[in-house]
Amino acid sequence: MKSLKPVTAVLFVVASFSLVACGDDTGAATASGTGGGGDGGSGDGGAASTGTLSGTPSSSSVSGSQQSSSQSGSSTSSVGGGGPASGATSTGSDVGGSGAGGNGNCEPGPEDNAAACSDGCDNDENGFADCTDFACGDFCSEPGAPDENSNPTCSDGVDNDDDGLVDCDDDGCAERRACNDDPFDGESAEGSDVNATCTNGEDDDDNGFTDCGDFSCQDNWEAVDCQDLIEERNSNALCANGDDDDDDGRVDCADSGCTRLDGQNVVAREGIVVCDGDNVDPDDYTMLANMACSDNVDNDNNGFFDCDDFGCSQNPDVTVCNAENNDDLCSDSIDQDGNGFTDCDDFSCQVPSITVCTGENTFAACTNGIDDDSNGFVDCNDFGCQNNDAACDYQPNDG
Repeated sequence: MKSLKPVTAVLFVVASFSLVACGDDTGAATASGTGGGGDGGSGDGGAASTGTLSGTPSSSSVSGSQQSSSQSGSSTSSVGGGGPASGATSTGSDVGGSGAGGNGNCEPGPEDNAAACSDGCDNDENGFADCTDFACGDFCSEPGAPDENSNPTCSDGVDNDDDGLVDCDDDGCAERRACNDDPFDGESAEGSDVNATCTNGEDDDDNGFTDCGDFSCQDNWEAVDCQDLIEERNSNALCANGDDDDDDGRVDCADSGCTRLDGQNVVAREGIVVCDGDNVDPDDYTMLANMACSDNVDNDNNGFFDCDDFGCSQNPDVTVCNAENNDDLCSDSIDQDGNGFTDCDDFSCQVPSITVCTGENTFAACTNGIDDDSNGFVDCNDFGCQNNDAACDYQPNDG
């Protein structure tokens, strides 16, 4: 539902923990892109994901920065329900190679935090890496063991991990928003029936964003009907199915994920061919979208054209951009975009619209107390969950 905020998110951690000493000799494959801008409170443009492939098989990371957008009375960054997301696609180049000295991504220091306990390195050089180090006990769990560290499990009145500590008395809950004095305002303000207010079809706080299109509904774990929705964006099928897929009060071509305001005119997103006023046969989606994404024209006038526009690179109908953007391309064992990440390991495949890739990154998977991907990290301790604010919004507790 929301675009990625400018944070680094590790997409997967292999369950077998290899011991890697800290060194400087391993090169990294990087990808970067830049973009900018806002569009009336819903960001329009932004940088594509930046990937880093480490020299050790036990961890890899993709950092992604996208556009920021503001919303009155609400949080900033991400698109919300109103924001188009268009930007530069990632490009990569390999630098260096594997060296005998170890993993250049290893940071010497204590092994007592989520990052150090999942990087494949023996950071404190005691002979034990990641979850084999006792110091990582708070960040690693036995397969199948329950845990209590997400906003929902930290506010349900249940001792989910059977350690004798309930909700905010549990150390795993200390830095969750549910256990800090930071109430929501706006459409999901404290004291309201949050889920009902966020699904009533009204802009209750008069900020221009309705229901699940409002950040305060997206980020509030009590608004359960606003979680794990598929964005109405960069897909001709979703922009022509007659449904409000992301429950933001706007259907198909009225949704800013399908069209954008260019001055006084509403124009179709690049690669979206169903919003030009003509009835389009679904069998023609790919042909017409490929034409729009290879004509060297910025069709929606957002500053990005053809495959540099997310409307093309993330559109499952588009095949001319060598992108991993649909179920077939995310399961063919080929690194189409040459960024060093193949299929479900690629950031572009880690989105709700891709159904062949399962991991620990949805609201459901990040709040069930289970290590869904069997990598030793449960819910909010898994990097895959750290960009899911409703589940894992991080609020440092200075008390």
